[in-house]
Amino acid sequence: MLKGSFTDEMCALERFTTARKWEIERKKEFTISAKAYAQSLHQSLVQRYGNVTTSQLSCILKVNIVSQTDSEASRQYVHFADYDPKLQTILVNEVFVERVVQCIARYSLIPLVSMPTSFRDVVIAHELFHFLENPDRQWAKRYLPSWCKRNHVTGRVGFVQQTMASEVAAMHFSKLQTKITFSPCVFEQLLVQLISNGV
Repeated sequence: MLKGSFTDEMCALERFTTARKWEIERKKEFTISAKAYAQSLHQSLVQRYGNVTTSQLSCILKVNIVSQTDSEASRQYVHFADYDPKLQTILVNEVFVERVVQCIARYSLIPLVSMPTSFRDVVIAHELFHFLENPDRQWAKRYLPSWCKRNHVTGRVGFVQQTMASEVAAMHFSKLQTKITFSPCVFEQLLVQLISNGV
């Protein structure tokens, strides 16, 4: 009985390991596809408009940019900005943006202090991708870890294992557009730490 039980557990562990390996490969595939799409989209914009700044690009594309206070923004998800497709408008949460900007300046965070553009432009470039992306792509709605979410009971912020592949593409597009040398997800991690620590 004990031997059979041990064998069953080993088989279950093997199935779990195989499933986990498959899941990792699937996530790699979606990530590669997302980045490739973002790069292709960015290259097409450069060919059409040249190396314009994020502010210039938003003007060319006729996308409105509206500032929001923290109280006006969504309280469920912790985010720097949202794109509203109905209004063709990017809603920037200026409170969170400013909180990160002040932290970068206060602690002289390298290489964040030497970025070739403003942090606000990084945020806007991310949302411009959502304006430009094709919503019919099959991988765009697939999920990858992770997204920041505020717990209304504790007030703390954590990561939810539900990030669409289009978010990965938007991060990569933002990196290419603003010419920063690191992933913009660093700012997301920084914001989570600031809110969790009450800064």
